[in-house]
Amino acid sequence: MSKEPVAVVGIGQTKHVAARRDVSIAGLVREAAQAALDDAELPWADIDAVVIGKAPDFFEGVMMPELYLADALGAVGKPMLRVHTAGSVGGSTALVAANLVAARVHGTVLTLAFEKQSESNAMWGLSLPIPFQQPLLADTELTANKAYGVWQLKKLWGREYMGTIRTTFVVDAKGRVTDVIKAQRIKGHAQKVLDAVKGLVSPTR
Repeated sequence: MSKEPVAVVGIGQTKHVAARRDVSIAGLVREAAQAALDDAELPWADIDAVVIGKAPDFFEGVMMPELYLADALGAVGKPMLRVHTAGSVGGSTALVAANLVAARVHGTVLTLAFEKQSESNAMWGLSLPIPFQQPLLADTELTANKAYGVWQLKKLWGREYMGTIRTTFVVDAKGRVTDVIKAQRIKGHAQKVLDAVKGLVSPTR
């Protein structure tokens, strides 16, 4: 492991509101980046590389935004890397930037994570009614968890705790549970569910 010292020398954050109509995605990231550079008292020319992180492109309505954001982030002619790790994008983006410095690949890295969903139709796409999207159950009292027998003792790295056992219940049109598929392994689980559901669908004539 490298002993190269790594430090955060400046931070910046945009104003958080429900929707920033006053700036584009490029303007938003530029605002945060400029604030970080001002805090670090560094000019754009001192940045060796840029690392950005964001949610899937669908949410912003712009494909591969890292390409058109290069100019706004002073990354023209410099290495630019995008990080996407589902639910841990923000933290993972910072780790990637830190590792680039620790490995002595780059000396000064500008790292930035963002979301600006107000420029797309993502919320409309995610709010389609049944049959396109089923309602979700928030079982805060564990009533359903216990009734279905999925609230059980779990073990991880020598620690025991109570938690939900990942399980798929296949329910037919009459509300009857026709199959119970425990997700012991993620790989192959989707195919098992698909096979179970196929048995409930009547052939189209």
